[in-house]
Amino acid sequence: ARIELRSRLLTRTLGWAARLPGGVSADVPLADRPIMEKSELRDHPERFRNRGMLRVPAATSGTTGSPLKLVRSLANVAAEQAFIDDLMGVWNYTFKSTKMARLRADSVKRPSERNPPFGQYRQGGRKLILSSNHLAPDTVEWFHQQMQRRKPEVLFTHPSSGEALARFM
Repeated sequence: ARIELRSRLLTRTLGWAARLPGGVSADVPLADRPIMEKSELRDHPERFRNRGMLRVPAATSGTTGSPLKLVRSLANVAAEQAFIDDLMGVWNYTFKSTKMARLRADSVKRPSERNPPFGQYRQGGRKLILSSNHLAPDTVEWFHQQMQRRKPEVLFTHPSSGEALARFM
């Protein structure tokens, strides 16, 4: 069912992409498509927005040194949450009740501030929100101590942040 869903979503996405300025026909295989540079999206976001949809502001974390401001559709936000809920449900976890550490691009404080704490507790202490922007070899001990103290059941992270945490530890 997931393979079928992926195929349908890919077909729909390629159809939308074909309608963009300079878009490539939906029949062109992914391997034969040109790779768009991030700067093109950053410099001309209006070329890539679907008109008439409700837009939810979003951004990349900037791990490449160049964050990107985006907009997402409400359907995209809901689909992401459904996928995450489905994955967590395999282990009978929910966002509402699970003790969780979240290591993503959350704004805990300015990136230039290099003294702990690099996170904050929310939702009655169930959620430890950690700043991936502050994760570094010289700060990892603080992150490690907080997770040892809190003992989260789930670490919710971007892959690159999880990899950095593992490498630094």
